Amino acid sequence: MIIKTLTVYDVATELLNDSTAHWSEDGALSLAFYLDSLSVDMAENMVLDCIALRSEYDEYISVMDYNDAYCTDFYDWSEVEQVVATVGTFGAIVFSH
Repeated sequence: MIIKTLTVYDVATELLNDSTAHWSEDGALSLAFYLDSLSVDMAENMVLDCIALRSEYDEYISVMDYNDAYCTDFYDWSEVEQVVATVGTFGAIVFSH
């Protein structure tokens, strides 16, 4: 088995290269930082599987989009970040329910 260690920016690049996923640059970077933090917290290495990430996480650009998808009534991202994986500069990355 060959193992390659990726930086957060390498992971974001791989996510952006997954043309089926349609991540924004901010979304890909936010997800990459989230996964890196999760890996450190769990003290476990992760295997990058872009197909699985595409299936497990969604990106929302606006609170209104998030509210529509989850039938919620949040006012801003500060409220949403209590229930999502991570909130980036321009949106949120959500673990799909």
